[in-house]
Amino acid sequence: MTLLGAEVCHVRRLVAGERLEVGWVLHRRFWGQGYATEIGRAGLAFAFNDLGADEVISFTETHNHRSRAVMERLGFRHSKDIPVNGEPFALYLLNRPPTADQAS
Repeated sequence: MTLLGAEVCHVRRLVAGERLEVGWVLHRRFWGQGYATEIGRAGLAFAFNDLGADEVISFTETHNHRSRAVMERLGFRHSKDIPVNGEPFALYLLNRPPTADQAS
């Protein structure tokens, strides 16, 4: 059995307060195969559908262009750069998508 990586869905305390975070970590040999996007989609479905979150965050090192591209593919939008343990990280936000009732 080979482990691809891991998904994170937990409450994270940031400067602006507590936020629900979705993230992923993959072994390098699985990069570029769409797994991070699928993991992210599953995490967002869990956050919005099961946990009832109104907003989800994701963040990564500012130089991690692959993870930033995944976040943007999932619908996240860059909010701002934040310091994490003295290092610059890019913070992304995604609001709950409107339901069919809200769209009409």
